Amino acid sequence: MRCASRTATGPWIFCVKLGRVEYPFRQYVSGGSYQEIKNAILYDDVEKFVELVERKLWKPLDNSHSKYCPPELLVWICDCCAVDCAAALLNGKTGLTVDLNVPLKSGMFPLHYAALSLSPGLTKLFLESGAQANVRCNDVELVFYGLLPLNIALEVLHKVIWWSPEQSIFGLVIALCQDEMKDPLETIKLLGINTTGLLDVTYHHAKEGNLVQLAALLTVEPPMLDKFGDESEDDCSLDGSMKLRQCIANEIASLIDVECILRGRGSSKLVQMCNKKKKVMMSVMLLLEFFWRGGCHLTEFFRLCSYQVLGQDLVVEHIESMLNNSGYFLKDEDAYLLGDNDYFGVPYICILFFSFILFFA
Repeated sequence: MRCASRTATGPWIFCVKLGRVEYPFRQYVSGGSYQEIKNAILYDDVEKFVELVERKLWKPLDNSHSKYCPPELLVWICDCCAVDCAAALLNGKTGLTVDLNVPLKSGMFPLHYAALSLSPGLTKLFLESGAQANVRCNDVELVFYGLLPLNIALEVLHKVIWWSPEQSIFGLVIALCQDEMKDPLETIKLLGINTTGLLDVTYHHAKEGNLVQLAALLTVEPPMLDKFGDESEDDCSLDGSMKLRQCIANEIASLIDVECILRGRGSSKLVQMCNKKKKVMMSVMLLLEFFWRGGCHLTEFFRLCSYQVLGQDLVVEHIESMLNNSGYFLKDEDAYLLGDNDYFGVPYICILFFSFILFFA
């Protein structure tokens, strides 16, 4: 996924940090060669890139640091999604040494930049070349401080898909089927299956009500859905952690209690805030039910379907059919089950959800 707003801007000037000394990248090449290298990366012209780096990258007389890849080369490669240039660099064709587990500018690792570009090609290449998915940005002054590559990819996706809890959950699911979402979702899948704390990230976005990020995470790997639990399972998993759907049900029940207390006190503004949060949590529960019932068929459809070829009507019809077979009934291009709940302001979700609410309310 190329980002024209970044590649179309003027040259970015970064510095190569070597010990306590900083060497601006422009010092490594002449002005013309500098732009030539950038252009080769922009068009992913691997032959030109290798030739320019081998012939025109300046080497210090004492040969110090000459074998280390200037960080901005990797940054530009990620910014332009230049997979072929990246492969040449990592395979040693340029004679430069690359360590994917050493932070670049601003404490971000190469895999962070691949995630920022939502490039599945670069992400797969970096992971296969030994990049660690569990590294965090270590610059306290950066907006991405403490974030995993997976976190960054999810945040970028959130900027791509604008969605609010007032909109249809079904509409969000359909949006993820669009062809433009294949690269972002594949990037998130690659990062997700290689991230040790995948479930922690999923729980975080569910409890925060971040539905776009949660929906993307639910497409990662069908077996992960087994971690959510169903009505026949205990409240806790083998490691003692609470099942995700049980956790969300508890949160909703707690919000119902708080809302009742606030209504009694006449705190209208706080009641409004609590009600809004409750609606978001119920949307989270509905989204979990979508993927729980759709299961592998739904996630496989995300991967294989061509929105452009099938068209919106056929995509909607196919997903509707899958969900109907699982007990969902769609009305007016939205997801409803057993009618509307006027009190909560959002549709009932499932019999399982009723049992949770009745038990904890």
